[in-house]
Amino acid sequence: MSKSLPDFTRYKRVLPEPSVGFSTKEGRTLFKKALQDGTMECYFPLAEQFTTQAEPAYCGLSTLVMVLNALAVDPRRRWKGIWRWYDENLLDCCVPLEIVQSQGVVMKEWACLARCQGLEVEEHSYDALSLEDFRAMLLEHCSRDGSFLVATYSRKELNQIGDGHFSPIAGYHAESDMVLILDVARFKYPPHWVPASVLHAAMAHRDKTTGNPRGLLVVRPSLPPSVLLTCGSPRRCGAPCSRCRCRRRCSSSRCAAAAASSPARAAPRPSRSRGPSCCGRCAGSPFSGSCPSF
Repeated sequence: MSKSLPDFTRYKRVLPEPSVGFSTKEGRTLFKKALQDGTMECYFPLAEQFTTQAEPAYCGLSTLVMVLNALAVDPRRRWKGIWRWYDENLLDCCVPLEIVQSQGVVMKEWACLARCQGLEVEEHSYDALSLEDFRAMLLEHCSRDGSFLVATYSRKELNQIGDGHFSPIAGYHAESDMVLILDVARFKYPPHWVPASVLHAAMAHRDKTTGNPRGLLVVRPSLPPSVLLTCGSPRRCGAPCSRCRCRRRCSSSRCAAAAASSPARAAPRPSRSRGPSCCGRCAGSPFSGSCPSF
């Protein structure tokens, strides 16, 4: 006899319109046409790293992990065994993981996390991103694999369950104006195509934490791989972040400007003084040493 399942559990959700499932007949046709048009170049490196978010609120972290590994960024820290590889646990910067696990991250915190790992980030808030500009960026970045687009939007506009979400964009079919989203919440929805106009409108919904609209992020390596892989000290934060986990304010880092432009959050007391949780600019961190100014 099969065991009865608790009423409060769920196994996936039905993908509602106007989204089109990636593996459906229509979804495959869109993929084929976009591939022929050359606007699926970003798909392949992202598909190699497609992952399911490890926690219900980890959509931002898991999206960043996908992008970092797709760009072949060396974390300069051990993952498991002898291997250096990104997973969510290595992104303990800007916002403590304990906070992210329960509250997620907002757009500026995501950008801070990405910059701390050596990425160049362009932040495009909905207020400054017209639909025409959005379509132009889709054409530009989906036609190459050296940079990626990350959408932060509200699921409500897509008639989906939930609200604020992060996921990478993996393709665009201009003729039908459909965007491919590799949804990292694979336990809820499969990868799907959505009209660009609907996704753009979904960015207009305001984040409950900041009161600001969501938007689009463009990410690319900020330095050539040879520099990133040989530099003895790590990435410099490009945006204000929270107190360094090593319990010090770093005079040489922008981390000292903690809550200047980030929403206030109550962070638990750090549990360790050194290691991967350090911001990387303090003496004794795993990345201490000389580093070129960048």
